Amino acid sequence: TTKPWKITRNHEKSAKIQEKSSKIDAKESDLEKAINYCIESNFKKIKIIGSTGLRDDHTFANLFLLEEYSQDINIQIYTDYYKIFISNGLNHFKSFPGSIISLVSFYKDNLITTEGLKYELKNEILKSASHGLSNISIKKNFMISSTHPIYVFQEF
Repeated sequence: TTKPWKITRNHEKSAKIQEKSSKIDAKESDLEKAINYCIESNFKKIKIIGSTGLRDDHTFANLFLLEEYSQDINIQIYTDYYKIFISNGLNHFKSFPGSIISLVSFYKDNLITTEGLKYELKNEILKSASHGLSNISIKKNFMISSTHPIYVFQEF
C-alpha cells in the first residue's frame, strides 16, 4: 500500500493528483509520479520537503531523480540543513558568506569552474568523491560552470 501524495498548490489540484495517481505506472515512486504531474501541468519549479527521511533507499533514489528530471524542471530538495539541486552549464546562485557549499559529480570528466567560494576550481575535475565537499561561500553570490550536471548542496 502506498501513501497518497499531494502537491500543495491548492486543494483542487491535490484532489486531481490523488485521482490521477492510481492511473500512473506503479513502477514509479510517489515522488516520481508527482514530478511527472508537475511537468505535465507546466510547473517551472518544484521545492520538495521531507523526501530524505527514514528510508535510505528512497533518499538515494530521490537524489537521482534530481538529475534525471533536471532538463525538464527546476527541482530543489530541502533537508533540515541543505538545499540540494542540480547545476549544469553556467549558473549563478545567491548565498551568504560562510555558507557551506558542497559539489558532487558522477561524471569523472566534468570540468568545473567556481567563483565566490573559498576553494575555487578553474576548469578542473573533482579528483575524488569527497574533493568537492565542505567548500565555503565567501560572498553573497557564487558561480558554478560545469560541462555535465553537478549536485550542489547549499547550506541555508
